[in-house]
Amino acid sequence: MSKHSERLAVKRLFSRRRFLISTGAAGAAVLGASAFAEGEPEMHLLAIGDWGAPPEDTDDYKKLRSMQQKIARAMAAYSVEQGIGLSAVLALGDNFYHALRGTDDPRWQWGFENLFTKANFACPFYAVMGNHDYEDGKQENWKHEIAYANDNPQGRWHFPATNGATWYRQDFSQGDKKLLTILFLDSNTDHMHLADGWNKQVEWIKSELDKSDHGRWLVIAAHHPMFTEGYHHSGKEDPDLYPKIRKDWLPKFSSAVFYVSGHDHNLQHIQHPDWNHLDFLISGAGGGDFPQKQEGFDAGWKTAFFKKFGFIHLAFTSTQAKARLVSVDKAGQHTTEHEVSRS
Repeated sequence: MSKHSERLAVKRLFSRRRFLISTGAAGAAVLGASAFAEGEPEMHLLAIGDWGAPPEDTDDYKKLRSMQQKIARAMAAYSVEQGIGLSAVLALGDNFYHALRGTDDPRWQWGFENLFTKANFACPFYAVMGNHDYEDGKQENWKHEIAYANDNPQGRWHFPATNGATWYRQDFSQGDKKLLTILFLDSNTDHMHLADGWNKQVEWIKSELDKSDHGRWLVIAAHHPMFTEGYHHSGKEDPDLYPKIRKDWLPKFSSAVFYVSGHDHNLQHIQHPDWNHLDFLISGAGGGDFPQKQEGFDAGWKTAFFKKFGFIHLAFTSTQAKARLVSVDKAGQHTTEHEVSRS
């Protein structure tokens, strides 16, 4: 793409979106107490990926544990300062690093229940599978994560997939109207536990998107990003994965507004001129592993925001969908926010 064409593409992108970037003092609610006009019914979710607790015998346990705690506290403080009631938290994969012993592994308590306490996060956590949820522990973690949800139906950890699937749909309603539909997908093309799991999921996606009963807004949640300027920008570690999800998934997402993922250990907002109806949001900055720097890779898309630590706030009304990328500094304070709005 020529520089002139790139400038035109970016100009078209900005004509379709409204952005606000603002910086304030540590802990300040710099965008006000609400994402929307006063009196408008709202729905709020947070999204965090690559946050999974390592076992205590890991060499980097203390540093990673401290990072996780800072981000979890920042998420709680942000929710209070913004005055929002959470409908859900999206756990975007790599929920646990290294092998889980089962549903009674102590990391369920100190790495989830006591990290994201019910007092601060009295809402469901909806999870997707990351590569470490398959790769670590001889690919057993995913089984334990599903079992933990099934064994604790009144708990906060949710994975409502059926018939052996690792993908599912969740609707969120206000009153008697569906406001939001999220498709939680499994982007692990090489680790699908079913013999024909990938093709079954692709068919399921098509059947779900063909339905007419979606909420006002459609969001896609998965672990791997479509595009990134972080560590995985070249795709060389998974040379078949990124072309496959782009080919099999992207053309189907014409009605979605956000594609939310993790995998790269940072916060990013990507705009792509070939998919300018859709914002690509990366929230892999949860502290389960060390952050990854921006590679500065120019592949024809625009990175509107990039930070090392933090989380995403998704907010919806009947007329607007907003995503805030909230960075967290080394002291554990949220200091910079980037917002994208759709209407």
